[in-house]
Order: sequence, then C-alpha cells, then structure tokens
Amino acid sequence: VLARPVDCRLASRAFRKLLTTDTVPTQLREIPLVHPEIERYGKQLGAIGVPRLQVDEIIQCLGDDAWLEAQGLEWFIDLYNYLAGQGWATSLRLNGLRLLPVESGERVSATEQPVYFPNEEAAEAIEEHAEISSAIQLAFLSPDLYALIQESSELRKWLADVLDVREW
Repeated sequence: VLARPVDCRLASRAFRKLLTTDTVPTQLREIPLVHPEIERYGKQLGAIGVPRLQVDEIIQCLGDDAWLEAQGLEWFIDLYNYLAGQGWATSLRLNGLRLLPVESGERVSATEQPVYFPNEEAAEAIEEHAEISSAIQLAFLSPDLYALIQESSELRKWLADVLDVREW
C-alpha cells in the first residue's frame, strides 16, 4: 500500500514484536506502519516527513479490546516486558486500560476493581465467606498467566507498581 509520508509511521522493533499477522489494532489500520524492510532507512524516512509512532497512538492500540482479545497469555508477557522497558509506561498513562487477564477469562483494569495475584489462602477465604465476597468486586490474575510470570520478580514488581496488581 502506498501512503504519503505523513500518513504512515515508523515503529520500534520492540513494538513490532507485539504485532502478529493475524490481528492489527484498529489504530494501525488507519495509520499504517512503514514496511519493516525499509524501516532501516529511518533517517531518510524521517527527512521526508515520516514520523515515529507516538506514545498516544500506542496507548490507543492498547485500548483496542478486539486486538487484545485476540492475544494469548504469552503475548501479554511480551506486552508487559515491552511496557516495562518504556519510560512512558507509567500507571498514570496506563490507567484504565484492560491489560490484566483474570481468572474469569475476562480482561480488566485495576481501576475497575482490585486485582490480586493468585493465592490459595485468599481463594479459601472467599469460598468460606461467599455471602460477603459476592458483594465485593475483586479479581485474581489468571493463574495460567501467573504461572508464566511467577519466576520473574521484576515483572511481578512491575505489575504491582504500574498496573496495581496486589498481593493478598
């Protein structure tokens, strides 16, 4: 597809790793990325007016529920690793984005309801006090996702600090 330079974007390799051939965020259907084979000519592309993908555009991609819904749990690990390496990816900027797959199979934001790391004691307490816990909205991170990050204290810390996932 041919596009005017101002109508397309350069993207980092790290961001491109999040893109699959199957699904593309709506934002990137409207503003296409430069083909990876010519992106190595970044200086020349910049000189003719091709801008870099902006933080606000990436955040719009992260707000695309259909795109996020199409991703597997391993992809979310890649996403968290990508975001953890971005200085702009703060809790304030990511606030409200539904980036946390939880036990129920849904994705939520910790601003919608408290999200906790899975914990057997917590699950037992909730079962024991079902009448109380049904009135309180809370969620546990997907146990399958947690199994993938359990060994990474840095990633767990990032989830706690930035996406507000809590210990029980």
